[in-house]
Amino acid sequence: MPSLNQLLDAAEKHAANCRLDDAIPLLEQALRKAPRSLRTLKAYGACLLATGQTEEALRCYKSAFEISPDDAAVNHDLALAHHATGDTDAALLAFENALTLEPNNPAIHEGIATVLSETGQIDRALRHMMIVAEMRPDDPDTLINLGSIFMRAGASFDACEQFRKAVAKDPENFDAKVSLCGALHELGNHDEALNLAEEIYLKRPRDIAALTTLANALLRTGDINGAMEHASEALKVLPELAPAVEVYAIACTYAGDPDKGIAHIATLLRQNPENPLLLATMAQALTRAGRHEDAIKMATAALPDPGIGPTAFMIVRHNLNLLGRFEEAVHLSHRIINGSSEHAASRPDEAGDGTAVATKADMAVEAHIAPSSPDTVLIPFETKPLETLVHARFLSDAYAAAGMQGDGKETAVSEQAMRPAIVAPDPMLPALRRIVPEDRLRSLNTPDAFTEDHVTEFISAYALNGRMLTYTPERFCPYIRADPAYDDLWDGSLAPFPRPLIGICWSRFPPDIQLHSLYSMLKDMPGTLISLVWDDQRAELEGYKGVIDAGAHLKSLEALIDLTAKLDAVVANDSIPIHFAGGLGKPGIVLLTPDKPWYWHAPAGRSYWYPSLRVVERSWDQSWYGCEKDLQAAVKAAVKAAH
Repeated sequence: MPSLNQLLDAAEKHAANCRLDDAIPLLEQALRKAPRSLRTLKAYGACLLATGQTEEALRCYKSAFEISPDDAAVNHDLALAHHATGDTDAALLAFENALTLEPNNPAIHEGIATVLSETGQIDRALRHMMIVAEMRPDDPDTLINLGSIFMRAGASFDACEQFRKAVAKDPENFDAKVSLCGALHELGNHDEALNLAEEIYLKRPRDIAALTTLANALLRTGDINGAMEHASEALKVLPELAPAVEVYAIACTYAGDPDKGIAHIATLLRQNPENPLLLATMAQALTRAGRHEDAIKMATAALPDPGIGPTAFMIVRHNLNLLGRFEEAVHLSHRIINGSSEHAASRPDEAGDGTAVATKADMAVEAHIAPSSPDTVLIPFETKPLETLVHARFLSDAYAAAGMQGDGKETAVSEQAMRPAIVAPDPMLPALRRIVPEDRLRSLNTPDAFTEDHVTEFISAYALNGRMLTYTPERFCPYIRADPAYDDLWDGSLAPFPRPLIGICWSRFPPDIQLHSLYSMLKDMPGTLISLVWDDQRAELEGYKGVIDAGAHLKSLEALIDLTAKLDAVVANDSIPIHFAGGLGKPGIVLLTPDKPWYWHAPAGRSYWYPSLRVVERSWDQSWYGCEKDLQAAVKAAVKAAH
């Protein structure tokens, strides 16, 4: 008869070699010999947890905790078991107990960071994960985990740096490469991401994560059929794999059949109707299809989930804004910030269908409350230029003045409160000087750009949590300024070309408008087509003799502003040039698909936020050429408005 130690030694050897089925019977035999053996309980709990027997593992660790409540390892293991069973509050408490006992244990900090990240407490999660990174600077898994939290915080650049470091430390690390692909896509580096995804796939062609990563990269670079094929392969292995489901649904939509992807998700939801990830995925699919009310219902049902709630909130707010229900969107933002998303999600509207996020009475209470008035608005380094420009309108003096004119809406926002200091990355400062006065701008690199004494708010929260309610299209004022010092330069450069001067911009990849489609629809229009593309995409102009390549002379965003101010109209996809045109008050046409961003709410085809712009939107079941007559009519109207 083997002794207790012999049983444990043998079981631990099996567990170390991943032979858990051999280890568990030995541990059960050891428990019968010594039911209060701490070593046995810890080893048995670890095996149960590894085999997915979470409730049994939790009971095992609770017994260990009763024996040794001051053992940091026991508290850590108990936290893991609580986390595995979905009890994040209990997991966090156990992790914090463990940290009190061993404050310098990186595994405990990492566990806390994981739970905090999943529950949306990103700032606290980052602090703990940064401590782990200081303790384990060369550990690839630590770098990956830190990068993942940066991604959840929206800091794609920082995330990308961590994933690159992880790949450098371990070139064969599969998780690091997959994570790096996602970060590259967020930064717009789709070609680099595709090359990396193909490398991953060639090494693991049957791995569902590799299949999904390649499918996503193909989708981002316009290979819709390839994306659908690889996503389908992944779904054959694991039908509920959320990333593959999402890619498949997007590919179906871009191929002109959004209902096909929606039907696939609906089948999965019938099997698991309360799965928050599936609810959010369905909401995204419905949003792309233009079914905004249905999307709100689905996403609202996922709001109470701590892990999916932040994504669901963004989906609900996005759809509310597209429907022009701005007060509800702001109200929801206040509720989420105040930590009461579940209450907001369950509040019925007057019809009693449970889809509204607030009653009219609630909005009456909150809508008159002034938005917060920070001393400083922060534009983080990772904020994309287009996002900065969209939100910067709320920082402009023109917007502040328009917001104070009054239109029957009560507001307690003072004119001074709408003019905080702005801290921004150096590359964005020149363009921002065309929107806000120089004396309000500070470099993000300046050591004393802001202090703890200042009340600081991120630009997205500043723009969307109340200030948007003080705007109406009737009170729009152009808020971007061209520099008159460059008038002669551009007037002289453009003088030889027949008018009207029509600026154009396009996308590299479908489903957005591409150059060949845009040129075909505009080539017979009178006047001159002037390309406003100024990056490597200019290479696509080769062979298009009828388009003037102004991008060759554009060295900065502010130069693009000055050129745009001299044009008669701009026709473009959702891109920086069309936002410059709208902010300048220039006539223009934006070409969209039904999965348009929130800021293209367009009653009767006229942009709500940029009244000088018309919106031409193609449906998923038509090509861009099906919009040709609408586009040409809109261009003629825009040119007429310019004169």
